[in-house]
Amino acid sequence: ELTDLHIRREEIQRRIEDLKSAHNGKIQKLREKIDETASALSSEEAGLSQLERNLSLEADREKQLLDLLRLADKSSEIAVNISSGISSSKRRQEMIRREIEKKRRIIDDLRVELEDLKESLRREEMEGPRSLQSLQNELERVNKLIVLKEEEIQRAERFPPDDDEYPGRLVVEVRSEILKRIEWLEIVSGYFQEKYMRRMTSARRRFNSNIRRAFRELGLRGFENIFLDQNFALHVVREGNIRQPIETLSASEKLTISLMLMLAAKETFLPDFPLFIVDELTLSYDPDRFWRIMNYIKERVPYVIVTSLASKPTDKIEISYRR
Repeated sequence: ELTDLHIRREEIQRRIEDLKSAHNGKIQKLREKIDETASALSSEEAGLSQLERNLSLEADREKQLLDLLRLADKSSEIAVNISSGISSSKRRQEMIRREIEKKRRIIDDLRVELEDLKESLRREEMEGPRSLQSLQNELERVNKLIVLKEEEIQRAERFPPDDDEYPGRLVVEVRSEILKRIEWLEIVSGYFQEKYMRRMTSARRRFNSNIRRAFRELGLRGFENIFLDQNFALHVVREGNIRQPIETLSASEKLTISLMLMLAAKETFLPDFPLFIVDELTLSYDPDRFWRIMNYIKERVPYVIVTSLASKPTDKIEISYRR
């Protein structure tokens, strides 16, 4: 029964797609016919304008010939020729008037046809394919029947009696429990994600605030700005608004930036932890800058531990303490 419902749904969906495709084809043909009719109308209107200009020119010619006839000797050959020209002009004017009348009838017919086509297009676009709504209603009904049938099957399904986790339990009950767990996990995950982003933003602000002071106290000059952007990407800007790749910085500059990053992270995520450990710091700083950065860190952390390699091999660990 469920299989029959799925087959029925596929059949309805195919009929809906065929109906939509035919409807789109009909609309496309209407648009093409509208363009064709509009082009013909424009051509006929241009022809009408030309005929009206020709009629006006011929009327002016007749008027000029009449003026000449009044001045000419009635019995002269010139007068006879002018009279012949006047008659010819009147015939041409009559012929043009008939052409104009014919053009106007064609234009009127084209305008009516164009409006009918536009109205048909508007109606087709608004109403959509005929019988589409009934098919969509039938599709909705079949989908509901499929859902009901699947739920009925699920309610009857059980885990095997010897299942390790859900022995003999209904599948639908287990699924409901799992969905509730997933929903709870999503809520918890969202909470920690929001909390993490707040901490990260706080760390970014601390770094942006501390790095400039650290560079100034260490005498590292020539920098206009060093900062983390909204995406936590590090930017180094030299004086003159020149951006410098991080890999081209000196060892002291790189070390200072990394220390400020670690210090900002420590103050944000472990504010009460009393220790800050720096490994082999003396390799990249001269003694003066070494104690400057130590004093800077000591202002923020109760205890600073610095590790470094001994100058020569030894079995003993040397520990020195300084306030």
